[in-house]
Parts: sequence; structure tokens; C-alpha cells
Amino acid sequence: MKPSGVDWIGDVPEGWGIDKFCYRFDFAKGLNITKQDLTETGVPVVSYGQIHSKRNNGVHLTDELLRHIPAELTKGEYAARLKRNDFVFADTSEDVEGIGNCVTVNRDEVIYAGYHTLVARPIEKVNCGYFGYLFKSECWRQQLRRKANSVKVYSISQRLFKGVSILLPPLDEQKRIAAKLDRLCGRVDELAENIKGEIAALQEYRKSLIIECVTKGLNPKAKMKPSGVDWIGDIPETRTLMRLRYLVSITTGDHDTQDADDTGEYPLYVRSPIVERSQRYTFEGPGVLMAGDGAGAGRIFHLVDGKYAVHQRVYRLYNFSEINQKFLWLWLQSFFPIIMDHGSAQSTVPSVRLPMLKNLIVALPTMNEQREIAAFLDKRCAVIDAKIAERQRQLEKLGEYRSSVIYEYVTGKKEASA
Repeated sequence: MKPSGVDWIGDVPEGWGIDKFCYRFDFAKGLNITKQDLTETGVPVVSYGQIHSKRNNGVHLTDELLRHIPAELTKGEYAARLKRNDFVFADTSEDVEGIGNCVTVNRDEVIYAGYHTLVARPIEKVNCGYFGYLFKSECWRQQLRRKANSVKVYSISQRLFKGVSILLPPLDEQKRIAAKLDRLCGRVDELAENIKGEIAALQEYRKSLIIECVTKGLNPKAKMKPSGVDWIGDIPETRTLMRLRYLVSITTGDHDTQDADDTGEYPLYVRSPIVERSQRYTFEGPGVLMAGDGAGAGRIFHLVDGKYAVHQRVYRLYNFSEINQKFLWLWLQSFFPIIMDHGSAQSTVPSVRLPMLKNLIVALPTMNEQREIAAFLDKRCAVIDAKIAERQRQLEKLGEYRSSVIYEYVTGKKEASA
């Protein structure tokens, strides 16, 4: 080993070189196209959105990352046509973590760099697998993150790469490292996918358990009757169908985007003691809050009690009559997403209209049974949530292990055997 003279690298093997990124790569811009140019078939392109996709592992360009455009949009655009060993970087990122996200082109067919992309093309022969893993490493990305400027998004330009260093192991060593990391990361990714499958199954079980309990109750021998509502199905004979307007009062909040916090974000609601310090709370007492529009419309719900402020696009449900606060919260998160997916509220921007909310049907048990259902689900969901949290911790540890082995091999701290 020898000192590299570069802080993020440390010591490297004797035979390895170090150079500036811009001395070893040429650069080109992607096509001047937009999302509106995409078609079902045509010439394949890889663009900004696919580079930032969670499905992009950074090392292998897969079919699911490709979109298509008409062939005439590629005429004369020779520099944007990708070659094996090219690297396609997203030229902007909405967050620090996305700075340096790229796709490694390990294929020979006709593919173009799409919108908001920057192509880095090696001047000399390299192993694209090695550099794909190098560009995935947190230590290498720190160089870009320190230099990237942001107003609303972080920009990644050719100029940004001028002060960025890269490691240059001998070509045969690059191949060995890439092969080793393919094997190790392949095992990690397989384990991670299995754990994600377990998490998805637990989440689906949790969802179905809640729906079953709030709809059918806790007595499996209860006599049932048709509810007459297709998305509810059969319900116990003792239940009463009532519209939400008769069970709660419904208002919207009175805070708007100018009341955003220091980060520019406005939370769904603000609770004490934060609100008490600024005297901005406008509501007090128990309630259920629902996102009224945007991606979370009819899908994000909160139980609240105390002093709080609410955004003007959030519904506040309060003054509970004949319905338990937590039972209502469970009912809403069970069925409102179904209504949003199949109801009349579908539009370019999802939204919940007040009449739609007021006319929501609830299959109402007795107040005592509502409390029993809520208490039962508290216990059962706590067990499921603990299992999900444990799987999430396993995923985090796998991610940390993956990052550490990439760092160790791409910087030569560990030797990749032949």
C-alpha cells in the first residue's frame, strides 16, 4: 500500500493510479427532449427519472430503466448515442443523496441518453463494472456533494467534475473487483428482496386484519347481513349504516403555505409544545386529520389530541357522536383509499371533496364494541409493527454491509482474488 494523497481514498495498492475525472472522460449532453416526447415504442432512451429510480442499481442497465421516443428525435444526435462503458449521470437531484446517481451502460444496442442527463465517456479502455461500483460509493460521491450548489435542486455539470478524483487500478484488477462485487452484492440484493417481500406481506396482513375487524367485528359467529355497499360487503346484523355527516363535525384548517416552517415545508398539522411557543394553534381537543388533496389525499390520517394547527387543505373531523375516535381513524384508513382509487374524486391532482367525505358510509357497531375493536387492533398491530421494524433494521444492516464492501474493494483495502 501507498498513501494516495487524497483524503477520501487513504492508502491504495502500489500499482494503482489516481487522476482527475475530467482527464480520463469526455462529456456529452443527453437529448433535448421532454416527458411529452415519450412513446410506447421507438428508440430506447434512459433519462433523469430512471437514473433516480430505486430500481437502478447503478451498475447494470436493465430494460425496466428504458423508455422510448420517435426515431426522428435522434437524427444528428451522435454524441447522445450511448456506447458500452458509458456512464449516464442525472444532471440534477432534488436531494443530497441523489447527487452522483448514474447508470452504467454495459450493453451494445442502440440506446440514447435522454432528458436531464450528462454522459461521461471513458477516453481509454476501462471495466465499466468497477467504475459503476466506484461511482456508487459514498466516499467518491462526497466529492460531488461538497461542490454541488442548490437553490431548489442540486445541479451536476461537467464543470463540477473538474475537481473530482478517480482511482485507476490496472484493468485486470478492475475486472476482478467488479466480478467480486457482483457476487457479494448479488447475494445481498437477493436477501434484501426476500426481506422486502416479508415486509410487504406483513403490511398486507396488517391491512387485511384491520379491514376484517372494523367490518366484521371480533365475533366470528356473528350473524351477517348484506350491507348493500359493494366496497363494504357483509356486516354483522347488529350494525347500523350511517353517513359520516351524522357522526362528526368536519372543517378544514386555516393555515396556508405562507405559514411554512424554516425548511419551506408545511406539515400536515403542528402540535404543542411547538405551537404554544409561537401561539399559532387554532384547534384543541381530540380529532382525526385527513389530507384533502395531493398524493396523500384520502390516504394520510392522523389521530390528534391537544392543541394544534391544521393546513387549509387538511380536513379536521371532531365532535364525535356515537363513534369512537380511534375506530373512525381505523375505518377511514381501511376504506378511503379504495374510494379514492375507484370513486369520482379521480383527477390530475387527487382530492377529497367535502360532500364525498360527509356522505361516506360507516357500518357502525355499538360504542362498546368499537372500543373493543380498537383495543384488540392496538395489541395485534403492535406485534406486526415490531416484526416490520425488525425487518427494516435487517435491511439497514444489509445496506450498510453493501456500502462497506463496495468501499473496501473499490479503494483496494481488500484484494479481489482471481
